[in-house]
Amino acid sequence: MAVLEKIRSKGVLLLVIIGVALLAFVGGDLLTSRTSFFGNPREIVGKINGKSIKYTQLLDAIDQLTEVYQIETGRTVDDNVTEYVRERAWEEIVNNKLLFDEVEKIGLTVRQKELADLTIENNNHPIIHQIFTDPNTGQYNKESLKKFLSDWDDEQEPEVAERYKQIKNYWLYFENLVKSNRLREKYQTLLTKAVNVNSLEAKFAFDADKTSVDLQYVMKPYYSVQDANVTVSDSEISRRYKRDKEQYKQTVAGRGIEYVSFPTLPSQEDFEEVSVWIEKLKPEFETDDDVIYLVNTNSDAMYKDIALSADDIDPDLQDFAFSGSKGQVFGPELLSGSYKMAKIIETGIFAPDSVNVRHIAVYEATPEETKALADSLMNVLKTGGNFEFLAAQFSKAGTGTRGGEIGWMREHQLSPEIGKAAFKASVNQYFTVEEQGAIHIMEVTEKTKNVKKVKLAVIQRSVDASSRTQNSIFSAATQFADKAKGSGKFAEDARAAGYVITPSAQITESQARINGIKNSRQIVRWAYESKKNEVSDVFECDNQFIVANLTEINKEGYKPLESVSEQIKAQLITEKKGELIAQEMRTQKALSLEALAQQLGTNIDTLTNVSFSANSIGRIGNEATIIGTAPFAQPNQLSAPLIGKAGVYVYKVFNKTENPVPFNETMFKQSMGMRYGLIPSVSLQELREKGNIIDKRSNLF
Repeated sequence: MAVLEKIRSKGVLLLVIIGVALLAFVGGDLLTSRTSFFGNPREIVGKINGKSIKYTQLLDAIDQLTEVYQIETGRTVDDNVTEYVRERAWEEIVNNKLLFDEVEKIGLTVRQKELADLTIENNNHPIIHQIFTDPNTGQYNKESLKKFLSDWDDEQEPEVAERYKQIKNYWLYFENLVKSNRLREKYQTLLTKAVNVNSLEAKFAFDADKTSVDLQYVMKPYYSVQDANVTVSDSEISRRYKRDKEQYKQTVAGRGIEYVSFPTLPSQEDFEEVSVWIEKLKPEFETDDDVIYLVNTNSDAMYKDIALSADDIDPDLQDFAFSGSKGQVFGPELLSGSYKMAKIIETGIFAPDSVNVRHIAVYEATPEETKALADSLMNVLKTGGNFEFLAAQFSKAGTGTRGGEIGWMREHQLSPEIGKAAFKASVNQYFTVEEQGAIHIMEVTEKTKNVKKVKLAVIQRSVDASSRTQNSIFSAATQFADKAKGSGKFAEDARAAGYVITPSAQITESQARINGIKNSRQIVRWAYESKKNEVSDVFECDNQFIVANLTEINKEGYKPLESVSEQIKAQLITEKKGELIAQEMRTQKALSLEALAQQLGTNIDTLTNVSFSANSIGRIGNEATIIGTAPFAQPNQLSAPLIGKAGVYVYKVFNKTENPVPFNETMFKQSMGMRYGLIPSVSLQELREKGNIIDKRSNLF
């Protein structure tokens, strides 16, 4: 199935496109294949623009994206990928539903002929172009694609038919992906073209960039004033909240928690237990002839019967490995959290550090057919056949699309059979290795120079928390949880016990993890089932126990005053500090920057090339108080105190430059037009805010 291997070889590029537009089949036939088994509201996992999203739609989207991942990578999904796929599937259902509703209103479509042009004909999508490129000519082979599509309904052997079904599903997914991309491009183009730069805007932009100044300034930072010197009343906080209430609007409900973590770290007894165990093993390790069996039945890491260079050996053991003699034993010692004991098996080895290798993986329906094809290919190669061409035509591995190239490899990076053969083979010598029913036709094209190597047997045992230790840690966590529940003083109890309190960012109901902690989805569920200031039982998450306290319940809409009062208070304190510093500067009545700097106990700094169009200046960054005033200030005059982001400034312009280049209206219109390229992304965000998105995935996961 060369097509499947080609798809897999383009996986990285495909995943990039998947990130841009995914699951365009929302609402289509592929999403109606499941039958409902929920006879209650759990059947609905969300709403977008008032329209329900059923659990079957989401599950089908997840299944299809999972299959795409497996096709492209050749690997099964792990927990991390599953979390990503679930989140990505939902996000793209939302984005595409919002987009499709919008383009339907304005009549944007992708017609069947246009879609065929993008997927089958000469004007096709780049990914399709790459998958169906003729390896002999390097040109897109439309007939190969058409044959692939026409073979769908042909009678196939069961195994082949299943593979074709998998690729057919992938094609349907990809066809819809291309359609989604095209619709998105049209919509973005429409939005961008709808906004034009006029002559007045272009002239204003030119004038804003025409004048630049160099200046000196002094700045007194806010932190130089103690918080205790500033008072903020509750009424001031309330007035500011009312004034800026729109800033505290949230479109998604959330929860806030704080928690104490009890890591399940090994105790001193655990270390002593492993130390005694490995010390008892040392005499046998020193004298036993079958060291390999001893290692493989006792060590955390299996023995590899290969010669190792310095780069292949644990840094803790490198000096011993290359300074000791055959049979010499190191340790045991505690190194990097593990007890390690090593024995030199063989020295005096000089061999390449790496080899550059390529292969043709031959695998047919029967062993006899596999061997016959491999023998035939070997004969062709020995008589001058082209390796790259044969790999592209016959190899069952994804490397076939790049001429069979595996690349530079160390011996331990290859399978034992291939590694041993490759490092023994001569350069440009063809040889075969049989592995798991396949026959690999190999060639080593280059080798590095010989380096010193050894064979090393290592017994290592990591020190983990024993069940006894874990029970003790769990007991401490339970005692803390019980006490905090009874007292209602989570933070005070934690600090009194010497525990570290960790806050979490706003938690959404469908969030998979908290602060990246594995298996912490259970804490999210608890947070949405609990009351404010409720303390949890003990959660076991990966390698730690966690006790949490629910600090905030933020419903969709405006955050309540009490949840943002500290934030507003900090803002008001900063503003009042600015007023105090500005008043101090004014009362100094300094006639020069030097005098003011001396009176304030600070230094004079310089900024150059400050213009009104600047986004950032020097090390003070985006300080609008200076950017907005300095280009228009009179030279050699002290400015009034200006309250900025980091402190209060006073500056003096000492040089002003006018750009002599005349105004070019066309150039400035083009330059400003590029900035409008952000409009589509802003518009999509607006669609999200207006789409009344209800997320109830917690009913499913």
